[in-house]
Amino acid sequence: MSTKQPTLRARFGYILLWSVISAAFIGPGTVTDAAAAGASYGTALAWALVFSTIGCFVLQEAAARLSIIGGLSLGQALNQGRFGVVGAVVFGCIAYEAGNLLGAYAGIALVVDLPRWVVLLVLGFAGVS
Repeated sequence: MSTKQPTLRARFGYILLWSVISAAFIGPGTVTDAAAAGASYGTALAWALVFSTIGCFVLQEAAARLSIIGGLSLGQALNQGRFGVVGAVVFGCIAYEAGNLLGAYAGIALVVDLPRWVVLLVLGFAGVS
């Protein structure tokens, strides 16, 4: 029994794909916040890591129960809600962009001392244009 090994190009493609997905998920705001928190508080915030891990487990478990019992994926269950696909997409876009703006603000605030509303207004206009 021989299994075909992926080529170097295919392996590089897998690495590139998951690297892009990881970078999009983590984002600059997460890196900035984690660096600032680590520099300021050290290991005093280890409880937040434990709490977020437990919260992630609970949410994943709830989604798994929904899939097993209801026969629906999480996306399908959300689609059957009141707002449907359009509402879910709009809400997702707003939440994603809000996270990007706040992350960019956190990074800029480490370099420039400007009021929050000025930075967010400039970033908001930059995102629209």
